[in-house]
Amino acid sequence: MSISLVATVFNEGASIRKLLDSIVAQTLPPDEVVIVDGGSSDDTVAQIQAYADRLPLRVLVEPGANISRGRNCAIAAARGDIIAVTDAGVRLEPTWLEEITRPLREDPGVQVVSGFFTPDPVT
Repeated sequence: MSISLVATVFNEGASIRKLLDSIVAQTLPPDEVVIVDGGSSDDTVAQIQAYADRLPLRVLVEPGANISRGRNCAIAAARGDIIAVTDAGVRLEPTWLEEITRPLREDPGVQVVSGFFTPDPVT
């Protein structure tokens, strides 16, 4: 099963690297990372694109998109069998993607999984 990791961002240039570094460090890497930017006026998109050689990235810019609209756009664009959702302002534990998708990968009867995250107080 392929896994898409999706996130929404807006003016996260000063902090987005923490999320991206935590995605790079995943023990189960995603097959694609779809990030929707809501029309940032800072260097958020450039910061994300700097990771193109380390992550299978797709960046969509949707000016004016709030978190829900951005998330819906990211989910619609995702190609994976499994879609994992996170947001800017979060640092994922290295095993997060592996653990949160395990029930979906191991049991075809499982449709939805939810989990916990640790917000990054600096963002």
